[in-house]
Amino acid sequence: MKIFLKKHWKIITGLMFIGYLSIKTPYDKIFKEIGFKNNINPNLLKSIVKQEGNFRSDAENRSDREKSIGLGQINLQAWPQWSEIEMKDPYKNVQAMAFIINDLQSRYKSTTDIISAYNAGRPITRADGSYVNNSYVMSVYSRYLAYNAVNLGFL
Repeated sequence: MKIFLKKHWKIITGLMFIGYLSIKTPYDKIFKEIGFKNNINPNLLKSIVKQEGNFRSDAENRSDREKSIGLGQINLQAWPQWSEIEMKDPYKNVQAMAFIINDLQSRYKSTTDIISAYNAGRPITRADGSYVNNSYVMSVYSRYLAYNAVNLGFL
């Protein structure tokens, strides 16, 4: 058995990864509805939510100066038009994400710039061209590409 696992570990981990990506979430209908209404790929919403709060609608991140709430970790200081109670509602939280992403799409053209700005307020790059929040951007973007591949039947 050890020899089999050692010989085929790439295939096994690849299949596990594909299975992981194809797992449905309780919020898939929300991602699709709001995504299509706002001309946003639902997989972008899903990828950000996975990174921000791991699909937990009760996720909270508090610091001395800031508080981020819900699926998309909406920063209440940056976006004061929404209340904490509203942002705990999954549908309203994803609507707020769509509003933010639409605003970012009007300013930035590349998906990676939009992802970076969602996390950091604007895309900031280093001298070598990488983002200052590169690990966040690459995590969300690779998941986004994989979700698209799964949905299109490539994986």
